[in-house]
Amino acid sequence: MAEHADGTGRGIVIQHGPHEDEPDTVCFEPAHSLVEAGLRGWELSDDELALQFTEDAASKLELPDVDGWLRFRLAVKPAARRKLRAGLEKLLQLSS
Repeated sequence: MAEHADGTGRGIVIQHGPHEDEPDTVCFEPAHSLVEAGLRGWELSDDELALQFTEDAASKLELPDVDGWLRFRLAVKPAARRKLRAGLEKLLQLSS
């Protein structure tokens, strides 16, 4: 996901290994902060994507939220939001 519709700006990449025993990887651009196996949950509303990280991952990312939430404001159309939700549900298989 990128900050701007043309793919530029800050972004986040969430990858899931092809094997169940491989950790999810979250990479933040352009800072190249990388966290493996630290994503514990997510929420998607009309205007926000929130990712919840484990205590260890939140510490590595220096998140100010004590519960490990990192929030992204979204400006996307409903169709794009539905695609995002479907992709996150398939990729992460965590409760939202």
